Amino acid sequence: MQMDLLARLQEHGPFARAISTHISLAGLDHASANTLVDTVANHLTAAEAYRVSPEMSAVTIHAARGLEEDDVVDPSLAPTGCGIVRFDQPLPAVDARGVHQKIHWLTWGPGKITRTNAFGQEVDETALIITAWNDTADPDDVTLAMLNDDDPAARDAYRSVMGRWGMVGMTMMPRGRSLGPSEIDPEGEYAESIISAGGKPIAYTNVARYLHALWLLLDQTIADVRPEHLRTSIAKKAWKKNLPGRVTVVQLRRTANEGRTEGESSIEWSHRWLVRGHWRWQPYGPGKTQRRRIWIHAFVKGPEDKPLMVNPKVYDVRR
Repeated sequence: MQMDLLARLQEHGPFARAISTHISLAGLDHASANTLVDTVANHLTAAEAYRVSPEMSAVTIHAARGLEEDDVVDPSLAPTGCGIVRFDQPLPAVDARGVHQKIHWLTWGPGKITRTNAFGQEVDETALIITAWNDTADPDDVTLAMLNDDDPAARDAYRSVMGRWGMVGMTMMPRGRSLGPSEIDPEGEYAESIISAGGKPIAYTNVARYLHALWLLLDQTIADVRPEHLRTSIAKKAWKKNLPGRVTVVQLRRTANEGRTEGESSIEWSHRWLVRGHWRWQPYGPGKTQRRRIWIHAFVKGPEDKPLMVNPKVYDVRR
């Protein structure tokens, strides 16, 4: 899928033009949007591939909600400079029109954005550029609307041009800025474009929090991170395109059956469940003057061969 997305972007054909148009809806001119399309393609040429299991996807969703708004964006948390990650359980998102979306892939990589400072001057800032994608094989509401178009020619054209890729959106994570709230109020031309189309802008999902939470979890004991062997034919195709040709799988770590109370072994549990977890700031470094996020008291109970159930009333991610 990494090779497929890269090829579609590098062709500068209908797919790349559709993505550029999507990006420009946020108020960018077409030249800037086209530059960002090329930037994402460059990210994919160097991206390490990751696959997050359904259980770790569920943990990521809840951990993202437990982060604080003033957490600072730190690109050094990323396991690699550029990456593409597949979530086997899609991440939920709502766009500024109130439409529900599913995120199956995120990509990231470095870039620059231009902002206007307090003196009215345009300045360049280093940022991480994130793109979010829906897998059209598991369509969200946006993709379904396209696939169910009344015009058969339009439906066929969409399938042909977009393939498995439905763009959810693009966001920036400027270095040193705060991560922000879970939902962001649309502003400026983005909000105006929704109003002009007859819609009412609402707060949309801050996708950056998902990626930030995942990066933090990769360094926690709850995560089991290991390489997955690819089929030789796939690996050879990747190598020919100078891609890394490997996938890192992120799973929920298997836990030992510790702390079992008397009589518990006789219970036929139908599922596994998460016992409360939360983020904590941990002092470290010389004189304990630095702080980093660590995940506390997150563990799984129940039989290893049973499905994981995540109940927000039980699995409480606290600040």
